[in-house]
Amino acid sequence: MNEYSVLISWETTADIIEGPSASAAETLAIIAAANNQEIDKNVVITGEIELDGTISPVGGVEEKAKAAMENGHEKILVPPNQHIEITGIEVVEVNNIEEAKKHVGLT
Repeated sequence: MNEYSVLISWETTADIIEGPSASAAETLAIIAAANNQEIDKNVVITGEIELDGTISPVGGVEEKAKAAMENGHEKILVPPNQHIEITGIEVVEVNNIEEAKKHVGLT
């Protein structure tokens, strides 16, 4: 198996999106596509991905968890030290992208 380092960078043009909260989700999507795998659609994630794969804190975690629950998701992955209790959805802290991969069914 070969290993590659890939750096993808883009800027958003949407005025309503602030910050890199989706970068962990985007990273998981890229990993899934590159390995021809599917992500568990009952799990969502928020968090900024760092170059070393760690997941950094973001704002609005409670609102994001409530929105995920209202849209039928069973689990939300959040950055370390951002755990909250929301009835109706499992909230799991993940430290890095490797931990997140396991929760969404990626190998």
